[in-house]
Amino acid sequence: MEQSKEYTVNIKDCVKYIVSKWKVLLLVTSIFALLAAGVAAFHYIRQIENVDALQKELEEDYAINSQNYEETYAKATETLEKMTKRVEEQDEYMNASIYLGLDDRNVLTTSIGMYLVMDESEYKRMSYIDCCVDGIMAKTNWDKLAEKYDTLPTYLQEIVKVEPDYEHGIIEINVLYPDETIAGEILDEILANMDSICNEYNFLGEASFRYVNRTVRFRVDDELAEKREEAQKIYQEYVNQLAEGQAQVDAFYAPSYPNFKNEFWKKAILKSMILVVAGILFGAFAVCGFYYIQYVKKGIVFQPSEYRRLTGIEMLGCLDGNADELTYRNIAIKIASRNRKMVLLAGNQEQGLLDKFKTELMSCFETMDVSGIEFLTSDISTDEDFIAKLYTAEAVVCIVECKKTTLSDCLVWEQAVADAKKDLIGNIVI
Repeated sequence: MEQSKEYTVNIKDCVKYIVSKWKVLLLVTSIFALLAAGVAAFHYIRQIENVDALQKELEEDYAINSQNYEETYAKATETLEKMTKRVEEQDEYMNASIYLGLDDRNVLTTSIGMYLVMDESEYKRMSYIDCCVDGIMAKTNWDKLAEKYDTLPTYLQEIVKVEPDYEHGIIEINVLYPDETIAGEILDEILANMDSICNEYNFLGEASFRYVNRTVRFRVDDELAEKREEAQKIYQEYVNQLAEGQAQVDAFYAPSYPNFKNEFWKKAILKSMILVVAGILFGAFAVCGFYYIQYVKKGIVFQPSEYRRLTGIEMLGCLDGNADELTYRNIAIKIASRNRKMVLLAGNQEQGLLDKFKTELMSCFETMDVSGIEFLTSDISTDEDFIAKLYTAEAVVCIVECKKTTLSDCLVWEQAVADAKKDLIGNIVI
């Protein structure tokens, strides 16, 4: 007979049933975990030779890359140091330069004009002037002057402007310095070398210079503004180049030692653990699913009242160890009211337990002065004489056990009683 369509799964009871099978659950999950670990171990052990070969190849590449890195980094660092020094020098020059510090709209200038006396052709006169312009700057003892005024020769050379006038045969020397006295001393030092300068170029012809005039005046120097702007531009270019060089050096990174083998086995262990966990989960899911299906299929019952609701068979009593004597009396009254003389106590309990129920019921009947009623007992699961006893009895009382006697068992017993046309008085739940 099919189970009652009203049977519903009690999730709480279903979980209890599955938990009761913990030994099977543990065994199955352990088997799946071992299988997963075995598969993972077999797969990765086969990779050992390839891993060792690749690790060796990576170490060789690492040695080459490390050497290249050290050489490249050393060169880049050296270049960066030179660029840093160049920026510092340009910054120092802009701050310490006498010329760049002047006011280009109001420059104090100490000047002297020298007229060339020379009876030669125009070409030779111009050549002689060119040579003297170069010679004035080259022959002056700038180091001596720089030491005297505690500065650098470069800064003094910038404030001295030698300007030729080829048309009139004049060389004008301008000293751009805010202190007239010092400017005069610098100019005198330059003029002191004029005789030796003239003698050096006498191969172009006999010549001498006649001093025209010596003046001190303020003048506008457009070239100064351009020179200051150019110096600032150069400084900014140096700064930008330094920033780019620093970025390149910062971008360098030393090659890391290849720990491929260690990383491989770390990943292998992690993947193996994942496989083991997956195996455990799969095993647990399979076992839980199996027992869930079994729970639903068998109709396992946890609550005594569920037997009556699901089967429609009257529950005569519940023997749970509490006030069982009263329960036996109620059962005895029910059996006596049916006026049946031979009653079969049937269930899937051990024969000894059934005989115990029989003895206790008969004791209740004697107490109640009820006579003439006899009992048969049968463990349906093992008793080969169950059918014979069923047909011998006039009525049947089924003894069902929660968590053990399933709904399917109850329905099969009910059908057997109906087929034998016997009176099914009810169920006793233990």
